[in-house]
Amino acid sequence: GEPRQVRVLARKLPRGARSQALLGQILAERAAAGAPPDARDRVGSRRANAALGMLAIGHEEAFWPTLEDVEDPCTRGYVIERIGQFGYDPLKLVQRLSRESVASVRQGLILCLGRYDEDVLSRGQRDRLVPALLDIYRQDPDPGVHSALSWLLTRWSIDDPLRRIETQLVSEAPKDGRGWYVN
Repeated sequence: GEPRQVRVLARKLPRGARSQALLGQILAERAAAGAPPDARDRVGSRRANAALGMLAIGHEEAFWPTLEDVEDPCTRGYVIERIGQFGYDPLKLVQRLSRESVASVRQGLILCLGRYDEDVLSRGQRDRLVPALLDIYRQDPDPGVHSALSWLLTRWSIDDPLRRIETQLVSEAPKDGRGWYVN
């Protein structure tokens, strides 16, 4: 289950229907109702590896739903934790972010970006992404997306622009259809 091992195996997976079907079966697995935490954890880890395998063989549409914060937060957590080590192009996450309609998936995409080391997502690449991310931070109505962006931008040491925007956004209640406010 280590991401490095999964990355090596995923490169060797044939990109055909058989691999997609096998990974799809694993993605469909669920821990039994009332299963102990370690059993839920094993299933979540296995499903996360299958989701990352789907990315590796070019079936991205099977991956995105694992970032939705619904019935299986364990899988989502493992996907977010592992994607930076897995070798998936982080710029594809940004492209998906710009067109994703599901708020919890947008939040997951942002959290994934925070898991990339600087050797994969360089400071220069990050700096080029910051204006768009600051714009989303300012405008996205979802409080989870807003909070995830605050975490990411702080993690990337984008403190001054973040503080300037927060100063502009101070209010006593949510405005403009937002589910959040800065006090």
